[in-house]
Amino acid sequence: MTVRCYLKYMITISVVNRKGGVGKTTTVFNLSYILSKKGVKTLAVDFDPQASLTSILGFDPEELEIGIDVPILSEAGIPQDKISLKDVIVKTNMDFDLAPSRDQLELANIILTSKIGRELVLKKKLNEVADDYDIAVIDCQTSISLLTINALAASDYVLIPVELAYLSMQGFNVLMNIILEVKQNVNPNLKILGILPTKYDSRLTTVKKAMSILDKLKEHYYIFPPVKKTVAFDKSVEEGRPVFLMDSKAAEDAGKAYEFVANKIIEVIKE
Repeated sequence: MTVRCYLKYMITISVVNRKGGVGKTTTVFNLSYILSKKGVKTLAVDFDPQASLTSILGFDPEELEIGIDVPILSEAGIPQDKISLKDVIVKTNMDFDLAPSRDQLELANIILTSKIGRELVLKKKLNEVADDYDIAVIDCQTSISLLTINALAASDYVLIPVELAYLSMQGFNVLMNIILEVKQNVNPNLKILGILPTKYDSRLTTVKKAMSILDKLKEHYYIFPPVKKTVAFDKSVEEGRPVFLMDSKAAEDAGKAYEFVANKIIEVIKE
């Protein structure tokens, strides 16, 4: 029985953190790959003007004639005609599709500010392709911007990657407060899928301290098994291949950590 049998609508997951370098894009990349390999029809959405996910997947953001910025800004009349998200989506050399990004997406943080319903523009656009996919996985901007709020407003679940070496509870609490604000005022169905510790190295004192902080959060949030730190991630990004396909024991372990997350997502779908 396929995942589609359990779905009444497309599930949307935002991968979000206020900090950069926590493995957000890497998480979207690897999860999209693993989910698609498990028969889940997956759309990866690059909703970050830095367009790192787009680049990893072999597309030059500066050479793209159209990116996700176009249908988003079309809701504000730029261009005057409404553009569908379907016009943007491209096939990757893997089993999942991509809604690519360009730096022009940053304009949405300015231009959409005065638009009524500005928090719901992405949700409206994702609805245009909801019949074509089982899951959309969104790579969010590294800040709490209007783009990030749009992603949260469009999502069923939030996955929060946290780099253990730089875990800041103050920053973490701010992020959780924003998620709560969106849930209370815009998207009452929003749920936290869990916290994904990344760049785990048991030898480091900072990592041990961070893990002890996360242990205290287990009462309130689901904590996924950590993704181990490995140079395989750098090579994975350079070659545009999921870490799952890199030839090393460390890469295999990291791939298994992401597979655990993917399996959890599928379990949630079947509930």
